[in-house]
Amino acid sequence: VDPNGAEPQATFDELRQQLPGTSDLRAFSASQQVAISKLALEFCDAMVESPALLTPPYWINMGAGAITTLAGARLIIAGPSWSLLADLSPFLKGFTLFFWAAGTWWIPLLLILGFWRHVYKRFPLRYDPQYWGMVFPLGMYTVCTFQLAKAIDFPALLIIPRGFIYLALIGWLMAFAGLIHTLLFKPRTA
Repeated sequence: VDPNGAEPQATFDELRQQLPGTSDLRAFSASQQVAISKLALEFCDAMVESPALLTPPYWINMGAGAITTLAGARLIIAGPSWSLLADLSPFLKGFTLFFWAAGTWWIPLLLILGFWRHVYKRFPLRYDPQYWGMVFPLGMYTVCTFQLAKAIDFPALLIIPRGFIYLALIGWLMAFAGLIHTLLFKPRTA
């Protein structure tokens, strides 16, 4: 591809329009997460042809929202002891809730896609080290929702981590059992 051609310039111009107009790091980070989610959804469209493309690390998209939510919740909790954070409290609460909602939105989509892959398309469910990429986001979502409920003083939200802790534990146990089964019973290839 000619770097001075019209196609690279058009792509650059399109991407530049999607980036924040300021050099604000928070806005840049938020736009990057939204862009990554957009790319992931577009890839979902492509994977309809092959269920093998839908691998467990897609759960990392949900985990990114959970990690951001955890960071925001911890900043909200620390806000009263730091004047800068106290001043930013409405902004922090808004963005933290936005990323929690975005992470939450991924969960039913990923469950539906998992059902589609393994039940509808009959893709075999067998151990793959990539399943650990699903376990961490489940645990992170549990922790971030617990911290968010504490940060915004919304005890009704605690019902989610009280149930999700068991889903995260089941995910961990299944990945661990698959690992042990693979180590003990799968023939080794040289």
